[in-house]
Amino acid sequence: LEEAANADLLLHVVDAAHPQFERQISSVNEVLEELEISHKPQLMVFNKSDDVQDVVYVKAAQKQYENSVFLSAATGEGIDDLRQTVLTIYDEFVVEAELVLSAANGKLLSTLAHRSDILQQEFEGSHVRMRTRIDRRLLEQLLNEQRGSEFEVASVSAAT
Repeated sequence: LEEAANADLLLHVVDAAHPQFERQISSVNEVLEELEISHKPQLMVFNKSDDVQDVVYVKAAQKQYENSVFLSAATGEGIDDLRQTVLTIYDEFVVEAELVLSAANGKLLSTLAHRSDILQQEFEGSHVRMRTRIDRRLLEQLLNEQRGSEFEVASVSAAT
């Protein structure tokens, strides 16, 4: 459960073929509330969709749980939908930022190289100007850690 507290996105896997799946969803949501993480983004993943015979049932569940994906781990059906949905949600966490920092700040340069996608990088004297796709929370963390150093965010926009 510690992983859930640190997660950016919770994948709530539901046995779609279980007759009391709604009770199971409710139980999991109660645990998430007890852990004080019910506010985290959540994607309902209805597994065993190949075992569900009632199409009306599937349509009703899709309507009730808008942020959901139906799949079958056994057959692989719906796995691409899950992958695409997760990538779409991930894009909401990411921004494109233009950063200016000291070329001597090796630790920060290393962090950016390993934890963001550097799209463009130019050396300007003793500084580096870079355009990067970066998790907005990581950017906020770096700004707090680098307060008072030669680190500036020239611009931030939605990632493209």
